[in-house]
Amino acid sequence: QTLIRVLDQPPAAVALRCGSRAWTYEALGRQAGAFADELRRRELEDGGRVALVLPPSAELAISLLGCWMAGVLAAPLDPLMPLDRLEAAVRRAGADLLVADGLAGVALSSSLGWHDRTVLCRAPSQWAGQRLEGIVRQKPSPLEARRWGAAEPCLLLFPLVGPLLGRAIPAQGLDGFVTAWRDELVVGSKDRVAWTPHLPGDFALLDLLIGLSAGAAVLVVPEGQ
Repeated sequence: QTLIRVLDQPPAAVALRCGSRAWTYEALGRQAGAFADELRRRELEDGGRVALVLPPSAELAISLLGCWMAGVLAAPLDPLMPLDRLEAAVRRAGADLLVADGLAGVALSSSLGWHDRTVLCRAPSQWAGQRLEGIVRQKPSPLEARRWGAAEPCLLLFPLVGPLLGRAIPAQGLDGFVTAWRDELVVGSKDRVAWTPHLPGDFALLDLLIGLSAGAAVLVVPEGQ
């Protein structure tokens, strides 16, 4: 499975670079494990749903992997969607928790009335709720990759435009998709993979998952480049 391949990479190898920051595979797995523990504390494991309204970033990678470690379906949503469309998508996803970023995350949480069901990354100083930074610094339980059933949905994708219909991606389908593209592009552990913002549909997370499952270093491409 894609998740197991990511957690099995050499711990000291660089997994992700975002500007001047870098995460090894060990650090990425440890922080994802702490987030998974937070989801279990909220009793969301094995059936819960989390909306991830984040740009390509270490925080999105940590949250996504943490969801899968806990057996939680992740619904990644483009933060550039209009607020009313984001709110509708979060509700339609049946999300139990919102993970978002900055002032836009505060606005979405306020619009939903979800102050107690929101975790913010890079939270503004006036935010009084829970912050992802505090979660990922916790000491996680021993790392353990939850094994998904082949037909279980692990991702819920919504289009940027058009009818707001979510498409559930089963674990086996995601694994096959990532493996096929990784083999087609011949990506290996010595490569560097650019993670480009705001690609449409299934391609939104493809760069990240191909790179991490191959043991490559994933480079976050800033907005506008």
